[in-house]
Amino acid sequence: MPDRITSQHFTGQSAVTLEPGAENLPVPIADVPKLIGAIDGSEISVSFDDETYVFEIRHPWLEDPMIRVLSWDADEGARRLIINQNFKILGPHRRKGLGVRSIATEMRMALHLGIPAVSCIAAGAPGDTLNGYYTWPVLGFNADLTPHDIQALPPDFVGCRSLNDLMQRRGGAAYWRAKGHGGFLTFDTAPGSSCWVILGEYMKRNGVEL
Repeated sequence: MPDRITSQHFTGQSAVTLEPGAENLPVPIADVPKLIGAIDGSEISVSFDDETYVFEIRHPWLEDPMIRVLSWDADEGARRLIINQNFKILGPHRRKGLGVRSIATEMRMALHLGIPAVSCIAAGAPGDTLNGYYTWPVLGFNADLTPHDIQALPPDFVGCRSLNDLMQRRGGAAYWRAKGHGGFLTFDTAPGSSCWVILGEYMKRNGVEL
C-alpha cells in the first residue's frame, strides 16, 4: 500500500504536452508522469530529436526543469535507455523523501514498460555542494570501480568491484560518501538485479512504499 507521501505526490497526475514531432511517442501518455518520476502537478513537455524523446518537467518545487531522455530504436521498435538529467529539488522541499519516491516510481514504470536500463551522470565529490556521486549509488545506481578505486579500498572492502558491491557492504555507503567521486551510472531494471536489492533495502529503511 502506498505511503502517505507517495499517495499525495506520486499518483501520475500531471499535464503532458506532446510537441510537434513527438506524436509517435512509444509510451502511453497516461504512463509518462510515472515513467519520469514526476511530482503530481508537474507540467511535462515532450519533444523528439534524432531518435530520442526529451521530457522537460516543470514544477514549483524544482529548482530547474527536470530532464529525462528516452532513447528509441525505431528499426527494432525497442525502448533502449532512459538518461536522467538535472534533478534538483528546492531547499524547502529537500530531505522529505521526494527524491527516492521519484526514482523508485520511475524505475518501477521502466521495468513495466520493458526499458532495460536507466542512466545518469552522478555529479559532485566529497565536500562539494552537489552530492549525486553519493545519492545515486545509495539508490542502486551502479558502475564499475576504477583501478584506482580498487587499489585504494581499505581491508573491509577488498573484493568489491562495483558500486553495488560497495553499497552492500557494511559501511560501504559511508566510505563512498567520504572518498567517492562522480561518473556515469546505470540502474539495471531486470528483476532481481543488485540495483533493485539496494533500492529496496533503502526504501524499507526509510518507510517508502509505492
